[in-house]
Amino acid sequence: MVLRRTKPKIAIIRGAEMQKPKFFIPIQQWLSPKGRISRLQYFVYGLILAAVFMGVFLGLIIGDELKIDEEGHVATLFDFGINAALQLALIYTLFCLASKRLHDLSWPAWLALLLIIDIPVDLAADLARLYMTLPEGAETTVKIIDGLVKIASLGIGLNLTFRPGDKGANKHGPDPLRPPPAPIDVF
Repeated sequence: MVLRRTKPKIAIIRGAEMQKPKFFIPIQQWLSPKGRISRLQYFVYGLILAAVFMGVFLGLIIGDELKIDEEGHVATLFDFGINAALQLALIYTLFCLASKRLHDLSWPAWLALLLIIDIPVDLAADLARLYMTLPEGAETTVKIIDGLVKIASLGIGLNLTFRPGDKGANKHGPDPLRPPPAPIDVF
């Protein structure tokens, strides 16, 4: 047996400095409920999301593609379908955004359903108005329930916007404000 003498490997450490937090995240991560985002990211991405969907809704209304009656409800089943498709896309993106923020607080993602529950309630009310005349007093009850749901959603949204997240990594990922050190290459 021949023993070869090899050169000793020298460890070289590079990139040990802290990484800078990434504010912008790729669309694939944005449309996933996994991971964490900071308060500022939640606020800014929420504004972007609101602007995009409001622009689409207003564009459809102004372009006369979406018919809205004088009370602000969709006028036909086709309009309901367009409205429902857009709102389902909004629900999913809001759920992903809220889930990431909830993960930053170490809370379960299912709580995001409490934030977006008013959208399906509005869709159900619009569908009911299209196909049936609500009895006397039912419209008032629907408006009260809708108002209470919106107040609860607002409270949760404000909580997610202003409550600081967990410091350091948690089971959902690294802290979005204090990322871990850059990887260390050892040769």
